[in-house]
Amino acid sequence: MKVIKKQGYEMSITFREFLFYEKKTVTQAAQDLMVSRMHLTSVSLGKTKPSIRLARDIENYTGGQVKAENLINLQG
Repeated sequence: MKVIKKQGYEMSITFREFLFYEKKTVTQAAQDLMVSRMHLTSVSLGKTKPSIRLARDIENYTGGQVKAENLINLQG
C-alpha cells in the first residue's frame, strides 16, 4: 500500500489516509476493531490518544502502514 519513502526513511500514513486509500468507513473499521465508531473517529482525528492495545490493533489492522507509536505519540 502507501508507505511514503523520503530521503532514505519511511513515513507511515495516518489512519484516516489508510481508510481513504482502502475505501473503508470509520464504522467498518470500528466494527472490525471492536470499538465504538465515536471513539475510533476521535482517535483518527487526533483528538484522543488510543490505548496501547488499540494502537497495536490498528497497526495490525493496517498491515503496519499506520504505526502504533505514531498514534500514541500524537500531539494535542
